[in-house]
Amino acid sequence: MADSTAGGMGFHYGNTDLIDGNVQVDQPELLLYEPQADGSLELVAVEYIIPYNFHPRDAAPPVLFG
Repeated sequence: MADSTAGGMGFHYGNTDLIDGNVQVDQPELLLYEPQADGSLELVAVEYIIPYNFHPRDAAPPVLFG
């Protein structure tokens, strides 16, 4: 999905087994790839996901990278 002024969304690949309410730096729940001119994909971002129903409202948010 691309837009000439807003950019694009790239390709998102997720591992639903990792969406369990915990995050680990070396196991992101989602990888984001950008298509390249030659047809290959380049990893450009990772996402860490904690669904709202897994995180108690009074709990501290998770911390990654300090």
